[in-house]
Amino acid sequence: MGIAASVAFGTDGGRRVLADIIADAAGTPGIAEVRVGRLDPGLPGRIAADIVTVADGGGVWLRIDGLDVAWSPLALLVGRIDVDSVDVARIHIERPPTLMAPPMRHRRAYRPFR
Repeated sequence: MGIAASVAFGTDGGRRVLADIIADAAGTPGIAEVRVGRLDPGLPGRIAADIVTVADGGGVWLRIDGLDVAWSPLALLVGRIDVDSVDVARIHIERPPTLMAPPMRHRRAYRPFR
């Protein structure tokens, strides 16, 4: 897994894809739009982004400069995210976020057995 991730995300294009995957997983469309800037090499056990922003309907309200996360990609094999450390150079809180309720989705009742 580690070698495959290094190869797949070892290029600028691959790191951009990874940044988009992270942003999509961390955000909620229409509520909290997350953008991840340039990712630095260092995979698979480290992810470093030059900038991360979080926006709501009023625009960007949070900016993180110099995000560096040490993690264990092998934990994904058992369905976990295992983060060893998170370091940031600077956090800018531009304003309080606009809190909005997530859109209601029609859900079927959970049925463990069919």
